[in-house]
Amino acid sequence: MVYKYINQALLWLMRAALLGSAFYLIFQGESHGLLALLAFVVTFIPQFLRAKYEIDLPWWLEFLIVLALVLDIIVGSQFAVYNYVTGFDWFTHLLGTFIVSIIALSIVYSLKVTGQIKVTNNMIWWFTVVFALAIGAFYEILEFITDSVFGANSQISLTNTMIDLINDLIGGIITATWGSYYLMRLQGRQAKEVLQPYVKLLQVWGFRIREEMDKLRNRKK
Repeated sequence: MVYKYINQALLWLMRAALLGSAFYLIFQGESHGLLALLAFVVTFIPQFLRAKYEIDLPWWLEFLIVLALVLDIIVGSQFAVYNYVTGFDWFTHLLGTFIVSIIALSIVYSLKVTGQIKVTNNMIWWFTVVFALAIGAFYEILEFITDSVFGANSQISLTNTMIDLINDLIGGIITATWGSYYLMRLQGRQAKEVLQPYVKLLQVWGFRIREEMDKLRNRKK
């Protein structure tokens, strides 16, 4: 597929940008250089999962993960777009929340359909929203620690922090609503293909997935 080659080319281009940004910032004595270097390493997690455990995450998810890191570290922070473009911070928070929430939602839904847990769809919806808000709060704590240790100014004000958390909440609600609707409509082979990466991830974590995945082929609404 042509789009896969384009996706891989864009991924490597963004990785190169992160690595170049990391070295530049480190040589300039900027603490964000270490963050950029860490982000560069994080971009290879999907490839590591694919090579070691044969867990093939959706191409669009891998692309969004790398894109979110580039937008935050290079575009937003290094080029100071956060300071000049109104709403850019909101967009990156919504994007980051969507990525984290959709992974969490898919994992919990996989636990449900494989019989590992017994939960209702409403419970999964609420879990996704609360999880998104919790991750957002944890991120704000990390920003506070970074500002305190390195003298940065990531948390511009209390208002900025609260707006970020509100955006995390909105992102969680959007992801929970759309994701739940999409996953519940999956049938048969399509359901198995979509959930397979997350089921394999659960197996890596030690869950003993029974034969329910095979039953997805004949699963009804």
